[in-house]
Amino acid sequence: MIRRVGEPAFYPVVVFDLDGTLLRGTTVSLLLAQWLGQTEEIAELERAFHAHEISNSVVADTSAGWLAGQSTADAWLLSGKVTRYFDEHDKARFVEDWCAQNGFSMSQVAAVGDSRSDVPLFRRAGTSIALNATPDAREAATHTLDTDDLCDVLALLQPVSDDRTAE
Repeated sequence: MIRRVGEPAFYPVVVFDLDGTLLRGTTVSLLLAQWLGQTEEIAELERAFHAHEISNSVVADTSAGWLAGQSTADAWLLSGKVTRYFDEHDKARFVEDWCAQNGFSMSQVAAVGDSRSDVPLFRRAGTSIALNATPDAREAATHTLDTDDLCDVLALLQPVSDDRTAE
């Protein structure tokens, strides 16, 4: 690949989804539910969410309630109420806002994720990688990758240039 003068060797902004992507085969919600003895409840909530039967806010409200009464040594959220929701559209807005505040464009962003919560960000990012992903994430992504080695993502993070002018 030939790069233009000044073009970075890699995308300068790379964002990773946490649940299912970096935490392979599990979610923060599942880990929390296991700790709180709510494994069956979270399994049903996650099944319903993935089937598009409930929203992220239903999962958040239900699981936040499990934290009510926990000691400060055990949990930071003590009220059992969600103070802010963060859904798939918030994820994309968060990255857009961060880029605007730090002098980057969305075309300089590479997004890595695995599920429907990554689709809005995939549509806005310069490149997107559906890693071990669901069909809807694969359809929205510019690249798909099935691997157990996160290092395999690196090969897809090099910006592609149509300009064949050598440095």
